[in-house]
Amino acid sequence: MTVFGIGTCMGLLLTGFGIRDSVFDITGIQYSDLQKYQGQGIYQENINENEEKEINKFLSTNKQIKSFVPIYFKKTKVLGKEDKSLGQNVYIEVPKTGKNLSDFLIFRDRSSHKNYKLDNNGVIVTEKLAKELGIERGDKITLKEGN
Repeated sequence: MTVFGIGTCMGLLLTGFGIRDSVFDITGIQYSDLQKYQGQGIYQENINENEEKEINKFLSTNKQIKSFVPIYFKKTKVLGKEDKSLGQNVYIEVPKTGKNLSDFLIFRDRSSHKNYKLDNNGVIVTEKLAKELGIERGDKITLKEGN
């Protein structure tokens, strides 16, 4: 009984350390290789044009801020091409301009590390979302307002 107990405890310890190492590796990749920004600020939903200009002026003139990119950020539902009753709640991020976006975000394939370029004619979705919605390159998706 003692040998079985010690063996089980050692197995649990090794499993725990393995999971911890895997999680640390993923966060390192996510927050240093893919998301290169140091901070994120989110406007109130009902901000007016003058307030937005004032914030952008502050960000442009602040010596502690090297650069920034305005991005529209909203929680919405994405519907696949087949069954419109199924969908996934996601956060969409739409940059105001593609200029210098690669200084902040890197879009690449998980296994091949091939970089993707965001243009005005499409979207980039995660591998997991594409699999769950059954979509492939060239398919159309629908964004549904609200949840």
